[in-house]
Order: sequence, then structure tokens, then C-alpha cells
Amino acid sequence: MRLTRDDSEMAKGWAILLMLTHHLFGFGERIPHESPLHEIIFHGYNLDFVIGQGFGKICVAMFLFLSGYGLATKTVHPRELPRQMAKRLSGFYLMFWVNLLIWVPLCFWFSPDTTINAGRFTFGLKKVLDNIILSEPSFSGEWWFGRVYLLTLAIVWPLLIIILRYWSLCWPFTISALLCGLSPLLHTDYRVGEFLFWQFAFVVGFSVCRMRDVLPWPVVNSATNRGSHVILLVITLGAVFGLRRPLGFQADWLFAPVVIWLLAQLTGFISVKGRRLLDWLGRYSGHMWLNHTFFIYYLFPRWFYSFSSHIVTFVVLLAASGCSAVATKWAADRLTALTAGWFETRSPKQVPSGYTPA
Repeated sequence: MRLTRDDSEMAKGWAILLMLTHHLFGFGERIPHESPLHEIIFHGYNLDFVIGQGFGKICVAMFLFLSGYGLATKTVHPRELPRQMAKRLSGFYLMFWVNLLIWVPLCFWFSPDTTINAGRFTFGLKKVLDNIILSEPSFSGEWWFGRVYLLTLAIVWPLLIIILRYWSLCWPFTISALLCGLSPLLHTDYRVGEFLFWQFAFVVGFSVCRMRDVLPWPVVNSATNRGSHVILLVITLGAVFGLRRPLGFQADWLFAPVVIWLLAQLTGFISVKGRRLLDWLGRYSGHMWLNHTFFIYYLFPRWFYSFSSHIVTFVVLLAASGCSAVATKWAADRLTALTAGWFETRSPKQVPSGYTPA
């Protein structure tokens, strides 16, 4: 599979749309009882749950796959790993801290519904520190992904770079797969099992990128038979989600690359404006992940679920989350610019003549 930078950004755009759907409609118990938003029942199936849980949850594996794929395109010498890791980890933390300092104080100020969030927004030194470093992000239940992503950046990525200098890709891939499969048995702390399970999606993305010349994926020609190609891709995408539904998220490491490929092919058939929107969503997806649940779970759940139309509810959340992301990304970018000099490489050192980039 070959993904350009634009392809990856648009795939992140699709992923954040799936995430919003997942959190907006996938948890019926979180929707206020007085909401006029009725469940959509079709042949005995609750489509809200099917779409929100059956489709939306795959966004987690998609983000990790795309992260692994993107980092695999970069050539990093082991001597530069500490600096590169510090740069990426600090950038992620700056993005997270900007959102934490905005949304969490707002929740304390507006006193969210205590029947839904009893005990969530309370002070305590350990609780605050756990949230600041993302070891136990209890202020938002959906921030658990940040802990997985940070551990993946700090442990899995550097190990891949170092191991691939001496061994083939099959070794880290096999070890990662075993850790994923055995994750329920290898821990007493759920956070360890969580990390061991999800790191495999990152390794799959890294491996697919490194093998893109050896195992090429087909490309659908968007210039001919447009209608039939779109119908076939949509049917295939529906079939993939249908196969995924009984397996659940445990198989997302397998389905995520297929879904990303199908969506990348479908993206070639949409308008330029549509692709620009997906690219925009991809660039702001990190901030949208951090802010969207505050609108629907913690701050204004009754207002956001006051619409009777699922489409209107989704569009309103998309607009609110996107606009907020513009502001927080601007602030995070300013802070990143201020700290950029901390990670600048000094005069480049001579690379040994026998070194082959991993």
C-alpha cells in the first residue's frame, strides 16, 4: 500500500469522522433520557449501536496504523533517536496540555451533570499529576488512547529502528503479534495489556510501509467506470465492516489497513472540496479527538442531544469540535515554535560508509 502525506491526512479525516460517530451514537446509556433523538431500528437491529460501535471503534487502529506508516517513511539514525523522540513526545504533550488547560477548568466552572460524571471532576494532587502525564487520564475517559500512543512512541518505535539495523522485519513483527495475542495473559495491570494489544496496529502500519515495494496493493482507476467502481468499493467496505462486527475490535489490526485502502480509493472519486475537507479534518484530528467528548459528555450533553435528527446532531458536533480545534491548534503551534530550537540538530555528524538506512 502506497500512501502519500495527503493520503494519510485524508485517512485521518475519515478516522476522526468515525470517532465522532462512535462516541456520539455508540453509547446509548450516555445519551440524556429526555433527548428527542430516537434509536433507529431496522429489522430488529439498533442502527445507532451498529454504526457507532460496529463501525466507529476501528478509528483507534486506523490512527495507530497511520502513525506507524508515517514514521516508517522516515530514516532515523539510532544516534538521533533520543532527539527525535523528545521532539515528538513534547509536541504531543504540548497539544494535550493546551486542551487540558482549556476544557478541564471549564468542566469545573460549569459543574457538569454529577449523575453522569460523579467524582470525575474533583481535585487531588495524585489525580491531577496522573492526568498531566497521561498515566491515568480520568478527567476524560476517552484520553486513554494518549497513554497508548505515548508508550508506542517511546518504546515500540525506537525498538523497531534499532532492531531493523541487525535483523529483518519479520522478527519484530512476530514478537509484536505474539505480545498482542498474549496481552490478556501477560499483565496484572489493565494499562499494560491495553498497550500490548494496541501496539500491534502501529507495527502493522510500520511493516506495510516498509513492504510497500515488495507487496504492492492495487490502485483503482478513478478515470474510468466511475459509477461501477464506487458501487463496488462501497459494497466491499460494507462487507468488511460486516465481517468485523462479530469479531469486534480484537481484529482491528487486520481490518484497519483494508478499510484505509478502501477509503483511499473512494477518496479518489469525491470532489476537490470533499478532499480538502478530509485533509483539513486530518490536520486537526488530534485536537478534535481531545475536545469532542467534552461537548457531548461533560459540558453540554443535553444541548447537543436536543436535536431529533442524527445528521444535524453529528454536523453540530463536527462544527463545534472543528472550530475549537482551530483555536487550540493555533495555541499549540505557537508553543511548539517556541520550543523548536531545543531539538534542532547541531552540525551533522559523518555517517559511517557501511551504514544502510533502516
